Amino acid sequence: MKVFNLLFILIITCLIATPIYSQWISIENYSLPGSNPEVQLISSDETSSIIKVDLPGYMLNHFMYKDKSYYSIDIGEEAITTEVGLPEIPHIAKILAIPDYGSVSVEVIETGTKSVVSGFNIVPARNSWKEGNPETEYIENSDFYKNGNVYPSEIVSVDEPVIFRDFRLVRVSIFPIRYSPSKNEIEAFSSVTVKINYLPGNGANIKTTPQRKIASSFDKIYKTMIFNYDEVIRSRYGIGDETANDLMLCIMPDSYVNTFTAYKDWKILSGME
Repeated sequence: MKVFNLLFILIITCLIATPIYSQWISIENYSLPGSNPEVQLISSDETSSIIKVDLPGYMLNHFMYKDKSYYSIDIGEEAITTEVGLPEIPHIAKILAIPDYGSVSVEVIETGTKSVVSGFNIVPARNSWKEGNPETEYIENSDFYKNGNVYPSEIVSVDEPVIFRDFRLVRVSIFPIRYSPSKNEIEAFSSVTVKINYLPGNGANIKTTPQRKIASSFDKIYKTMIFNYDEVIRSRYGIGDETANDLMLCIMPDSYVNTFTAYKDWKILSGME
């Protein structure tokens, strides 16, 4: 039984991804291994936002999976593409607050030095799995890996607008790194500057609710979530006039009012109205 268990463990170990080594690729001049990309909001107003990404380099992590050699690309804690079977490419994703009405377009206005390296088979994205379940397999989209298309096809893309409480938002994805599976080539730019244009008209998912002061509890969430939050606040509200105390409406039978008073007083002291 012990021999069988050991053999089973060895088989499973061979099937899962086994890391071998990592290699740092500098794009322009010398950069320290593990350096993260720098993302700057150059400007943001009612007509457009401009974002610049500086990419010093990236890490290639080599591993074996079912006797096949793969590399994964790492640029730090950023987003990755999730189209199953297509190359897994890290990229920069930012949430922007946009005008309540109108459509959105994106364009690349400048790129830095372009670096091309070849001979690397990039791992495909795979299906997600629930914690506690076996990891899903890496399965290539064979047709795509044989063609000559660079993936992703565009350096910048934008999702359809959504409404999140006080703001109309879009997600902008910037790809300073792309990959040609048929050539096994990675192309990377030392910098990419993109412009997000806010166009007149209706557009998708317009926001029709009136502007109101922002609850202080949501102000903290927005600061970490929305990339151009400070700029939007300055243009829409003015400094120091954007937030208000949180509001709470409590409905109860009359018999509970006296008991509830102590809780109400505590919430008022903590900033709730």
